Amino acid sequence: AGAGGPSDVTPPDVKKHHMRRPPPSAKLAPLASPEWKDAIMLDLYYWPTPNGKKVTILLEELGLPYKVVPVNISRGDQFTDDFLRMNPNHRMPVLVDNKPADGGSPLSVFESGSIMMYLAEKAGKFWPQDVRTKYEVNQWVIWQMANQGPKLGECGHFRRLGDRAGDQSY
Repeated sequence: AGAGGPSDVTPPDVKKHHMRRPPPSAKLAPLASPEWKDAIMLDLYYWPTPNGKKVTILLEELGLPYKVVPVNISRGDQFTDDFLRMNPNHRMPVLVDNKPADGGSPLSVFESGSIMMYLAEKAGKFWPQDVRTKYEVNQWVIWQMANQGPKLGECGHFRRLGDRAGDQSY
């Protein structure tokens, strides 16, 4: 990503090759070939947090090839000017679709729930098109993002904190 861009340090649980191999049915050329590089249209700005992992799980389930661009949040990579242009909230993950369906310039999507909705719609999987079912799925995605996810995160935070920090009730 250039000077001041996201880190080139790979998070411990990111695959060595930084790319997801497509399913055998895709019949793409080997990973190092130009054909494979042309197939990768998705860049995922990622660090191994629960929100980042949600997106990688969906990418794997969808079978979409993608490239991981590490964003070391401990070092503050999410506060660079390059990252700010993709996400004004300075949070990861961010997905950049270099070949969006409209054929236009690369499209960036931030917030893990929004990214998952975008990917499901792009792949034509897990995102129903009839109004009733689409909004049934939508409400559960939003519920998870606004309720279950944050509450589990708080639970983990306070369990790791333990008694050493005193009363943390609010």
